[in-house]
Amino acid sequence: MATKTKILIGILITIIIVISGRWWTWQRIISVITEKTEYERNEEVIITVKTDPYRSIYYSGTGGGGCYIRQKVGGLWDMSYIISLVPYYEGRNIEAYRGKYREIGSNKTFSYRWNQKRTKWSSNEEYLASPGVYRVTCLYYPYPWKCIIGIGADCIIDNLANIEEYHSEEFRIKARTSEEIKLEKCINFSEVTERENCIKTLALEKKDEYLCQYLQPKESKEVECRVFIKMADKEISCDKEKKECIEKIAIETGEIKACDFLQDEKDRKECYIAVSINKNDLGICKKLGSYTFTEWCYTGIAVKRNDPRICDEMEHDYEYLDKDACLMDLAVSTGNLDYCKMIRKWSAFNECLYRIAINKNDPKICQYIDENSYFREKCHGEFRASY
Repeated sequence: MATKTKILIGILITIIIVISGRWWTWQRIISVITEKTEYERNEEVIITVKTDPYRSIYYSGTGGGGCYIRQKVGGLWDMSYIISLVPYYEGRNIEAYRGKYREIGSNKTFSYRWNQKRTKWSSNEEYLASPGVYRVTCLYYPYPWKCIIGIGADCIIDNLANIEEYHSEEFRIKARTSEEIKLEKCINFSEVTERENCIKTLALEKKDEYLCQYLQPKESKEVECRVFIKMADKEISCDKEKKECIEKIAIETGEIKACDFLQDEKDRKECYIAVSINKNDLGICKKLGSYTFTEWCYTGIAVKRNDPRICDEMEHDYEYLDKDACLMDLAVSTGNLDYCKMIRKWSAFNECLYRIAINKNDPKICQYIDENSYFREKCHGEFRASY
């Protein structure tokens, strides 16, 4: 074969390789479509995603991917207002594909359904999304990401499988009432403080606690807004810098999260327990989000009812919570040594006896503490010092 022919064949092969590589790495043709550009509030939004006709895409359950709804807030697509969607692919929930870089495939169609509900960051409570402008953003990988050369935890050279964004056209959720029109205007303020003050003022003016939810994701702002509305109704007046005042506000308004305004953790715990004792309602404990606050709330109700089964229920409802702390607080509050015996951890059991002995000023209880425990000597030492 002539040298010239060989050169031409080599050039042709190179061109084919380059074109093939470019074809593989070019951004996929993916369409993200909503059936309408305007929706009534509470109307279900159906989103259809069609993947590239010839090339696969990948969804990562751990490293990003999937579709989200973003709201335009103050003229920008606000990351704090993202709503994660649950997709359905060929009749199956796409969660079945979760894992590291699952292939979705080419020429596929699947859909998302959004009921216009948004979930609060600190709990699973849902509330209706506000009127305004939205769009769908889908994040997919062209192929599974791999690190080619790495040093420690850092990847120096990867295979360029960067996540790619695909957007739907904008769509609007319409405002129906004068209140909703005002709310949408508030959300469109570009300055955060101005936006928050506008929402709070609207909520106070209408005496509508539901509007306070649009101060999310700043939960403290939402709680403060609700507290102000309830305080106005109940005409509560006191020095909000003091623990007794915050506790009174929390009890009077039923807003247990008002306790979060207290800076000291011990004060916050006492406030949570005081409010839960007053309310005697496990329902409020299940909306707190934080495991610590949830534990304090269950403990207060266990004390109120003098019932250790509440501690068992807490552990059953929340696998990450340990009933021993609840039982100890219950035992110390009631002075009941039998509740200490229900504690499983050896050190916690001995600490429980020690705290009751000190609370009751009863040195005879020290003898029930295990002789090898640090709390045995500490207990005797406390009473020797007092005599």
